[in-house]
Amino acid sequence: MCLTGGEDKQEQWKELRKGSEAVVATPGRLVELVMQGALEIQQVGYVVVDECDKMVSMGFAETLASILTNTRPDRQLMLFTATLSPKTQEMLTGWRGRATRGHRVIRVAGL
Repeated sequence: MCLTGGEDKQEQWKELRKGSEAVVATPGRLVELVMQGALEIQQVGYVVVDECDKMVSMGFAETLASILTNTRPDRQLMLFTATLSPKTQEMLTGWRGRATRGHRVIRVAGL
């Protein structure tokens, strides 16, 4: 299921009621549907954030933090970014602090 801004919220809500094993969403639309009670994220076990640094630079740091705060503390978090600004690094340290298991940073360069 894909949840994005600019699309019909009511249709997205209807699709969510049918159930879904995986949800792909923009941060704003995800939070909006959670706040409206259309989606619960407390039991989410996996969170993937693509273009993490870009999301932070676009002002979504607090939104991402809110999403992560409301998921299971033992959830698996995967972040993808082409760059890693100091602000993003600082934020990631806080996010990793919630994890109950160790973390790994995998850097891929020169491809």
